[in-house]
Amino acid sequence: MSLLFDLSPLFDVMLSFLLLITIVYAIILNKKLKTFHEARAAMASLAGDLDAAVRRAEEGLAKVRTEAEKSGTRLVQRSEAAKHLANDLALLEERATRAGDRLEKLSARGRDELRPFVRKDASGAHRSGPARTTKAPADVDETSPLVRALRGLR
Repeated sequence: MSLLFDLSPLFDVMLSFLLLITIVYAIILNKKLKTFHEARAAMASLAGDLDAAVRRAEEGLAKVRTEAEKSGTRLVQRSEAAKHLANDLALLEERATRAGDRLEKLSARGRDELRPFVRKDASGAHRSGPARTTKAPADVDETSPLVRALRGLR
């Protein structure tokens, strides 16, 4: 047993050494835990800020959706109005074409009716006034504004 008593101080030194290592490790661990808790508080703050930002973004998206729906509705209405206006314009263009065709026919008929009243001079230019050798046809309306205007050019 004497050997066991002789090793007792050695065990005490080893145990003291192990306790010292444990204390140092506990101090290091304590510092890391403090850093972790501080970082955790900062993370909680950041998570709160992120949550608020997400809420604002959702509200903004809701407003954008509402405005997009309103704009879409207005666009559809304007598109329909444009279609109606295009149809009206096509109708007006068709009527104008018909009126132009009628005017062209009337003009050609008027030229044909007035041809006997226009004579050419020696240079080949048209001169107003009755041709000396021809008389007005019997079906010419003497009260026609066109006939009166041409007679006024003489």
